[in-house]
Formats: sequence, C-alpha cells, structure tokens
Amino acid sequence: MSSFSTGIKLTAVFAIALAAVGLFQTMGSHGRVDLTEHELYTLSEGTHELVQNLDRGVTLKLFFSQEGTKDIVRLRQYEKRIAELLTEIESSNPDKIHFEEINPEPFSEEEDEAAAYGLTAAPIAPGQSVYFGIAAIPTPVDGEEEPMLTEDQDAEIIPFLQPDREPFLEYDMAQLIHKVGNPEKPVIGLLTGLEVDGGLDIMQRQQKQPWLAVREMKDLYDVQDIAPTAETLPDNLDVLVMIQPQTPSDALLYAIDQFALKGGRIIAFIDPLANTDQPNPMMGSTEKINGADWNRLFHAWGVELNPGEVVGDMNLALLVNQGQNQSPVRHIAIQNYTEANIAETPFTRQISQLNLATSGEWLKWSPQMDAAEVSQEGSGDTAEVDVDEAVETLSGDNLKAYEKLNTQIEPLLMTSNNSGLIDAEVFQPDASIEAITNDFKSDGTMRNVGVVMSGTAVSAFPEGFMQVEQPDALENDEVEPKPEHLSSGEINAILIADTDMLTDYLWVQIMGQFRGQSIAQPFADNGDFFLNTIEYMSGDQSLMSIRSRGTYSRPFTLVDEIRLAAEQKYREQEEQLNFQLAETEKKLAELQPADDNTVELTPDQQQALLDFQQERLSIRKSLRNVNLQLNQDIRTLGLKIKAVNIFLVPLLLFIFAVLFFSMRQKQMERAKISYLYNQ
Repeated sequence: MSSFSTGIKLTAVFAIALAAVGLFQTMGSHGRVDLTEHELYTLSEGTHELVQNLDRGVTLKLFFSQEGTKDIVRLRQYEKRIAELLTEIESSNPDKIHFEEINPEPFSEEEDEAAAYGLTAAPIAPGQSVYFGIAAIPTPVDGEEEPMLTEDQDAEIIPFLQPDREPFLEYDMAQLIHKVGNPEKPVIGLLTGLEVDGGLDIMQRQQKQPWLAVREMKDLYDVQDIAPTAETLPDNLDVLVMIQPQTPSDALLYAIDQFALKGGRIIAFIDPLANTDQPNPMMGSTEKINGADWNRLFHAWGVELNPGEVVGDMNLALLVNQGQNQSPVRHIAIQNYTEANIAETPFTRQISQLNLATSGEWLKWSPQMDAAEVSQEGSGDTAEVDVDEAVETLSGDNLKAYEKLNTQIEPLLMTSNNSGLIDAEVFQPDASIEAITNDFKSDGTMRNVGVVMSGTAVSAFPEGFMQVEQPDALENDEVEPKPEHLSSGEINAILIADTDMLTDYLWVQIMGQFRGQSIAQPFADNGDFFLNTIEYMSGDQSLMSIRSRGTYSRPFTLVDEIRLAAEQKYREQEEQLNFQLAETEKKLAELQPADDNTVELTPDQQQALLDFQQERLSIRKSLRNVNLQLNQDIRTLGLKIKAVNIFLVPLLLFIFAVLFFSMRQKQMERAKISYLYNQ
C-alpha cells in the first residue's frame, strides 16, 4: 500500500515537471524569467516609450547565414537572442515596427540585398564567409518602393553584430530604430578648444583618434561645430555643448549669454587643468586654456569655477600603475565616483560609476562675496570689511543688474568628505604621485564637481553689447535690426568641472577595429553620462533608460574600506620612516669625510658613524616590512573572501539541505505512523 502511494506521488511529480517544460517551450521567449538585479533581459520602459513615439515606421532586416554558421554555436545562440529581442520590440508596436529574418545564401538575391545595404561578410574559413548584420530602413508607405541604403541616407546598419556587445544589445537596436524612425535630429552646437575630433600628434607623428563620446554624439545628433573665433551662434541651436573652450571674445561671450537667457540649454565641461590640453607652439598656442576665464559668464549665473585649484579625494582615489616592477598606488586626483557621489536625476538614474581626473569645484558666487573678498585682499586679513561700501565701490550702478539674480544650484557630482584642494601648479609633467599626495590635506569638506543650474540669471553685459559696425554694413541701407537685449532670464545649464572624463582612457578600452567598426569595451559610464545629459537637455530622453543597462559595477564596499584604511595606516608609517631615513643619511653625510679632504675621526665619531649606518639599515628593513605587510594584509583579505565563497557558502547550503532532508524524513515518518494507526 505504501509503495503504491509513493509511486503515485513520483508519477505526479514527473507529470508536473513534463507539463512545465512543455509550457515553457510553447511560450518560447516569452517564458523567460529574468533574475538579474537590473532586469537586463527584460524590455525596458525606455524601449517601449521609444517605439510608441516614432515619427515613421521602421523595418528591421536581420541577415544571418544559416548554413555557414551551423557549427558556430556561439553565433547561433547570439542570433537567437537578437531575433527574440526584435520580435519582442515588434510586438510592442506592430504598426510602426516590422521585423524580418533573412538568410543570404551564396549567389542569391538575399545576398545581393545584404551587400546593397553595405553589410559585410566575415571570413570564417578559407573561401567561406558568413553574414551577420542588420539594416534598419524606413517602412515604405503604400505605393512607394523599398529604399536601399544608397538611395536613402536615413537607413542605418550594423555591418556585423559582435557577440561582445550583448550587454548593450537593447541599446544598439533601440538606437537604430530611433535614428531611422525620428529623422529630425536635435541641433547641438559644439564649442571646444581641444582636439576632440582627433588630429595630428606631433610627438608621435601619427593621427590621433576622435574621442568616442564625441563621435557617438555626432552619430545621434545634428552637430554644428562652432569655431573659437566665432562671434555669433547658429540660429537653430537646441543645446550648446562646451568642452574646455578657449578664452572667448566679448562678442561670443555675449552671444552665449543671450542664448542662455532666452532659454537655450547649455552643457559645459570646464576644467581648471585639462590633461588633454597640450599647447602646440607650432600651431600658435603656448599656454593651457584657463577654464576660470569663463567666470565672467558664470558670475552672472551665481556660480564660480574655483580657479587654479584641483580637487583631491582620498576616498575616491583610483589605483594607477606606475610602470614595471612598481606596485600600483592611489592617485588622489584621479577619482572614481559611485552612486553615493552621483545625485539621482532622470539622466543619472542608471549611472553607477564615473571616472574623473584633475577636476575642479563649483562655488556659489554673489557680488557681495566678491566685493568682500576684493576689499579684504586690499586691506589685509585683519581689516574690518564694510560689505555694502565694498559692493558700491566695486560695482557702482551695475549692482542693480544683480538684484534679479536668483538661481538654484543643485549638486550633481559630489566628492566625499575626505577631500581637499591642490594647487594646479603641482601637476607638472615630471611630478610624482608621492609629491602630489604629500601636497594634499583633507579639510573634511564635500565639494560640488558637477552642478545643475536653474532659476533667474542676469546678463554678464548689463548695458548690452555694442558690436563694431563694418564699413560695408554702414553703407548698406538695409541693416538687420538688432535683437532685443535681455538683462535677465530663466536658464537651464549643467556644469561639470572636468573635461578629462570625456577622454577615452578614463572610461573605455578600444579593442581594435573589425570591418570598419571600432570594438569598444566600456569600464565606466562616462560616455553614457555625456549622452544622457544631451538627451535630457534636448528633450529627447527615450534612450537614457536603455543605454546603461549593460554596465554595472558591483564593488566590494567593505573590502575597499578595509583596503583604504590599511593603506593609510601603512602609508603614515612609511612616511615617518622615510623622514627618519632622510635625517639619518643627512647625519651620515656630515660625519663621513670628503674624498679630497680626509679627516681622521675620533673614536666617538667612528662609533656614531657605525650607529647611524646600522640605523639606516634598520630603517630600510622596516620600510620593506611595511610594504610587505601592506601587500600581505590585502592578500590575506582576498584569501578570506575566497575561503568564504569556496567553503562557507557551500557548507551553509549543505547544512540547509541536511536539515531540510531530516525534517522531511520526520514528516514522512509521522505521516506513515499516522496512516498505519488509522488502518
């Protein structure tokens, strides 16, 4: 009886398992369960929103060589993943999205179609190539012929789909759809004094690559470059992006001033020390760009870039390599900002880490603060300052222009409270990391490296700007009327006191090129942050929630804290021992006779010399022990973590399984006794 009952139970469990497997197979891709923390395999709200708001329909054609890839399991699995994703996107809005899978067999019309779109066949063996690319084209309206890439510049392709891009697959597909489905692109003005588009490296005698972040911006938007010598801005700008621009002329500064007050949106990356700013005397530049030259404009917004000082932060310092046979050390001016240091906004919601280098800070500014500072500089530190009198002396009648100044400064990127300021002059090409660290003193202050500006700003030109008329214009009777001067207005600006964060070395590794495509592997979210700010400020926010889904850092916070505390402890000991060593060697130099002037030492001096030599050896041994102990503590910590992962977690699971099995056995025995008793 008991055996019969057990058999029925096992049969029932087996039947349920078969039914579940059949159900999931019937459901196909829709039966997936996404257990990832950030739901990386679930269609995001941003994609749903994007496909619902397309200006025109989009046809997606996935070309994949079925026969040529039958033995390449990885490619076939990736193709299935892409097909499932595109099917899911199509189901979100079948009226605007149409998806096709095409097998371009050799010498077929489908192969001709793939080649016509510009897709490339990748060689996998001698004489054998496969297609694995995608083309996105506008869906033809009834009566129209289907456009080819050569006939329609709005068509977009990915020549070959790289499996390494799988974490960013949804974004890549959404970007294709967005480009084709929304042909009207926001107009972005780019004003910069750096070689963001690449250029000639005089020292290396080779071409420098464009910054990837800027290149991606130009792929997504209608970007108009603004020359540093320009005196006006294009009329149709939606957003002005400034990346360490040169000191402006009054005419250009006035144009930007009025653009901002009329509601134009500005994103500025202004740096007290841009590492990528390398003056080239052959090109006429001898000095680095000084970001503080723009403070005339920023003062009218109620903010100031702290001039000549770089922000250091011991808690955020990144480990950097010093070369062969040298241990990595923390560079206090190259920092990693995590979610704790990034304000939550619509454009940073999925930004988890940013790397910055030699950044500055933004300070609140008012004419009263500036007047008091100027007055105190002229009177001495102990002099009493009459702020009202100082303001009147400094500004005169122009002070009335600041009466309407009422801006809000919202922190965006913030340091930890273990930060301090370092003179920018310390960062010379031959400066060591130790020298920079020794110049650093934490003052316990959290600093704003990035801010969001809003509210009422005033003009940096209270009386307006009178541009010198050209003789030809004076003779011409038809003179265009000058636009009305705005003395105040509502501004929207994002200000970042760092430009190096946009350079490739701080956030992405270019692995090389394949079929004309750069293979890029991001290790931080700097590029996403840059594009998110533009999308946010241009009102085009559909891609923001998609882009960063594949890049997440899961740092061991406790491990980092322990490691940092250990480093600080041993660095203090190392610094003290180095000081003692320097003092000892100085005394040794005083006791040791010069080669050309031999002097006989007294017995006491000889003994002192021997003592100092022994002390020097002892100190050097202590220094080696300090370094060994630091590395040993870090290794021990790593071993403990590995031990927990390898032994403790499985042991806990084993104990849980044993307890569960024991409890189950007892329940079955009680049920058996109860059954026999009832019989």
